[in-house]
Order: sequence, then C-alpha cells, then structure tokens
Amino acid sequence: MKTIYYLFLLAAFMSQKVLGQMTSVYTNEEIVKSEKYINGNKYQKDFLLFENLLEKRHPKSYCEKLPFDSDSLRIAGYDYVSDLKSEIDFSYYIQSIISLLEDGHTIVNEIYNSELLYPFQFLEDDNGIHLFAAMEKDNSHIGKQVMSLNGIKIEDVINKFCNIISAGNPYEYGLRFLNFVNRYSTWQNVGLVRSDSTLVLEFTDGTSLNLKPLDMKGQRLSNKIKPFENNPRQYNKQPFSYKILSEKNICYLQFDKCMDRESLRSQYANTNLNEAQRDKLEENLKKIPVFEEVLNEMFSEIENQQVKTLVIDVRYNGGGNSILCNNLLSRLSSKSIKTHSITYISNSSSMQPDAPDVIKYNNNFLPSYNSGDNKSTFKGNVIFLQGKNTYSSAGILITNAVDNNIGIVVGDRSTFSPTHYGDILNWTLPNTGIQITMSSKYFIRPNEMNIANYIEPDVYIPMMCKDLIDGSDKCWEWIINNY
Repeated sequence: MKTIYYLFLLAAFMSQKVLGQMTSVYTNEEIVKSEKYINGNKYQKDFLLFENLLEKRHPKSYCEKLPFDSDSLRIAGYDYVSDLKSEIDFSYYIQSIISLLEDGHTIVNEIYNSELLYPFQFLEDDNGIHLFAAMEKDNSHIGKQVMSLNGIKIEDVINKFCNIISAGNPYEYGLRFLNFVNRYSTWQNVGLVRSDSTLVLEFTDGTSLNLKPLDMKGQRLSNKIKPFENNPRQYNKQPFSYKILSEKNICYLQFDKCMDRESLRSQYANTNLNEAQRDKLEENLKKIPVFEEVLNEMFSEIENQQVKTLVIDVRYNGGGNSILCNNLLSRLSSKSIKTHSITYISNSSSMQPDAPDVIKYNNNFLPSYNSGDNKSTFKGNVIFLQGKNTYSSAGILITNAVDNNIGIVVGDRSTFSPTHYGDILNWTLPNTGIQITMSSKYFIRPNEMNIANYIEPDVYIPMMCKDLIDGSDKCWEWIINNY
C-alpha cells in the first residue's frame, strides 16, 4: 500500500495568529458615518455592519433573494441588540439570522468557541439519536438511544434548536444539531437550561444520566468504537491513500481530505510570513505528497494488475480544494465532464464598491484525461462511498459524478446540497471582534433540472451506531458480496 503521511504539524504551525491574516475586517464608509452608527453601542454598530455584509456580500442576495426584508431587519435588529450584555448573546442573535440563509458554510465562529460543554457526544442514525461518547465513568451508557433531555422529548429539543443552525437540507441540519446540543451556551440561548445547569439525559431503556457543563480543555471523552476489521481503511491520519486488493480485483482509494502539497502551497502563498516561518512551512510542505503523482501511480498499478473495480471512499472527507476532485474525475470518463455553474461577485473579498459586479460562469467542461498523449481513463466499475461527513468539495465530486453518470453511490443520504453556497471568506466585525465565516459563491449542479437538495445514494446503506461499536462496515460488506 502506498503510504501518504499528512502533516498535522503543518496545521499547528499555521497558528491562529498567521491564519488571522486571512480575515478581513468589514466596514462600510456610509454606515460608519451614519447617526445610528455613531450613537450606537458596540453591538448596534456591528449589527449595522453585519446586516450590510449579508446584503452586499452573501451570494443569496444576488442569486436568489434574502429571506428577510433588509430595511425591517435593520430597524428591528438595531433595537434588539441595544440591551445585549455579551458577545455570545450577540453571536447567537446574528446566527439566528444567518440560519435563514440555508447555507451550511456560513456561520458565526464564536458560537463554536464556547468553553463550557456538557461531556458527551451524540450520533444519529435511522433508529434515532444515541449516546456516542462520554466520560470514562459514564461509558456504560454509550450506545443507548436517547428519549429526552431535561424531560423534553428529543424531537422537541431538535425543533427548538432549528433557529440557530445553518444547514442546506434536513440531513445536514441533523448533523449540525449534534455539534450544538452539548454546548452550555446554546442551552442558555434556547431557554431550556435548568436553574442548576444540570442536563438530564433519559434513555429508552429507562435509565438516565445527569451531567454538569465542564471546561473540556485537557479532557477526553471515551467511546466504544472498534476499528473496522472487515475493510482496508487506515487510521493514521492520511489525507489519501490506496490499496490494491488483488484477490478481488478491487482498488480502494481512501480520500479523506481534498488537499495536497500544491494546494496547500497555493493556499498560503500570499500569507504574510517572515523568512523563518516560510522556511518552516516549505520544510513541512515537502513531506506532503502531490495528489496527481499518487493518482498516476495508482492508475498505473490498476492497469498493470487489471483491476476491475475502483472504490472511492469519501465518507470522512469534509472538503478542501476541488482541483484534486476534478483531477480524479477526469480519469473516470472517456467524455468531457459537465461541472457546476458558479456565480460570484468580482471583488467579494474587498470592501468597496457597495454594488459589486456579479459574474456568472455557466457550466464548465472538464476534458477527459484520455484527451492527452499516451493517457487513458479507467473503464471498470466505479463506486463512491458517501457518508454524513462527506461535504463541500467532496460533495461536489459526488454531485458531478452523479450528474455525469459516472459510477454509483453507496452509503448514507448526503448532508451536502448538490446546489449550494460555498468558497468561504472570513470576516471580522470591528467593534466586537466577532468573526463570521461566509460563503462567497453559489454553485449550481450540472443537472439544473434536478432540484433535490441532497444526493440519494443508488444503494442506501446508512451508518448505524451499533455498526460503529461492533466495528462492522456494511458498505464494504456490500461491495465484497457484489463485486
């Protein structure tokens, strides 16, 4: 197996101080000179800028229509935030507005930075919501199905959280709920917290668990997950790797992150680093492989060993750079490949002008890999494994494959939307310092007539809590039994 090590040291090296240089402070000269801005408190000032940011910079404002009247929101919001006392309360309020956009990429970062957490993690499957991880002393409850929280049916809790969650479809909403439900500040914001701060988890077997919010820095939750023993998946934090299973004529491509040496170098090319930092960055980048080189090697082995089936596992791929996905996809079809249409504003990362130019690229076409000399595309079976954590660029890969009739999809229904907002920019509101991650582009799937907001797999095999605990990969079992 070709081993490809992903350097998490690189992520540590690119500290928040360095990455902060990629954040733009949002301002607007007309607003800053207005009487309301001058006379407002810091929350009112930043609310005026926030509303203008959505109106002028979010692609929904020029691709579809904002789900609120800007003038009415400006008046109501300015009045509402006048009495707020903390940045976290302000963050949740503007997040409740962002949730109306139905854009999973756009979010207020501060609500993910709350220090106090209830020490658990949930997992949702077709049977319901289960306790998936807890403190060591509570791990006897792991795997149990949750019936209620603080005496409130779990379904009602989910509905109560809906006005603060950014999501493009119901399956993404369910996944995002799991990220919020253990945050003490969220329970305070939705008004469901108990006076003593205890969160009572009640299970369908009649047992319960009482939890207090904790500062989880330096603490770890335990779970009962067993590594899959019946598939070739590796657990060494690699961005991508492959293995040829000669006895089955299968090649398994584990594609966990859409990044490689070249995409990372491009990402940080314009970052303001000193010479020592840049030397360290280059030292680390040299240890990360180039995706195209790995693909060349993999497809050469596939051809030499006459492999008949290629399995592309993106179940844990949260995205990255779509160029890697396009490279892979171009090797899987003898025809040119229709891709997403993209709409964006020409100067989305700048402050001026107030009426930015809107640019739309209609569907691009990727040339087939066999259009070059001495090159050929894979002509065997192609299977994409899709999971709830398949997102962003990995979701675009799946969508382009589906709309161009390349292979089949096996696994969960998608949490990503085939037509969606994306390509994020980071903005900071100047008076509170609150950071907002916001989409800058609108991606329309190649088959524009298909308005479904998720990808239904050809073979639906959901990941179940019991399977994770048992270490059983039902998707891989299906492949082995059918190919």
